[in-house]
Amino acid sequence: MGRSPKKGLDYFKKTVDYYSDDKIMDLMDEYGPLGVTIYDVILTIIYKNGYYLEMPVEKLSRLVRRTIGNRWIKDINLIRKVIDYCAEIGLFDEYLMQQNVMTSVGIQSRYAEVTARNKVDKSNYWLLRNGEALPSDAFENISATEKEISAAEITINGAGMQQNKTIQDDSISDMYNSYYNCDNDENCMEVYDSLNIEEQVKIRKKCGILMYTEWCRPATLYDYKQAALVLNLLHVKTVKKTLKVISEDYELLLSEAISIAASAGAAKWSYVTGIFRNWATANITTYDDYVKYSETKKR
Repeated sequence: MGRSPKKGLDYFKKTVDYYSDDKIMDLMDEYGPLGVTIYDVILTIIYKNGYYLEMPVEKLSRLVRRTIGNRWIKDINLIRKVIDYCAEIGLFDEYLMQQNVMTSVGIQSRYAEVTARNKVDKSNYWLLRNGEALPSDAFENISATEKEISAAEITINGAGMQQNKTIQDDSISDMYNSYYNCDNDENCMEVYDSLNIEEQVKIRKKCGILMYTEWCRPATLYDYKQAALVLNLLHVKTVKKTLKVISEDYELLLSEAISIAASAGAAKWSYVTGIFRNWATANITTYDDYVKYSETKKR
């Protein structure tokens, strides 16, 4: 009887442009070299076991601290914050992490390259089908309340959902008057949170479709927040207040920008942000504005 294929890896791929990746740069900017080290240690733990790790985050945090050393990590809560942030920006799958499963599309893609000739069982939590990313809510063992919002079915029960706390108009105006010149997302990340639940659902639904069809990966909370940020670039240019309503025009413009980024081979939010900054400068606030702008550029 033959021996079953080894699931864990002895090595994994790390490219020379690792530190140029947008997500790694975001992590470095937020938590410095220690944050990236924590992520790297978790990667080695995952790959030692295969392409995913089933372990409560608290237990994983203790393991990471023991690996790096108490001398460098005084507060174990820092590790949990880094892990949560990694999930927020898509380095870990946010919804599987809620099930104490640590993995991601990127982790599995690298794993697939190394094990291409091995008949390793990939039936559990596998996020790739024919090389393309599946939404993590495709798994039946994820509870319905924690699933990614489906692109096909969205049911809003206004009585059963708790509306996010809104910010007073005056404070919003003060906060976002200078938003167009804001280059640091740290001061501008409340746009999504300020939307009511119905408008958040619009963002989640739209991103769920666009990330999967255009960028070939599941959407994350990071994507929702970035989508709200770029839309607010147009909104605040004229209204001087934070975004409140996701209009059909905004949805069409978001689709157009994400499609442009995909066609350019730059499926990342920094590229989309550049597109929206240009549109804001050109005073584009509706899809008709964009069509006229495009026609003018072609002449």
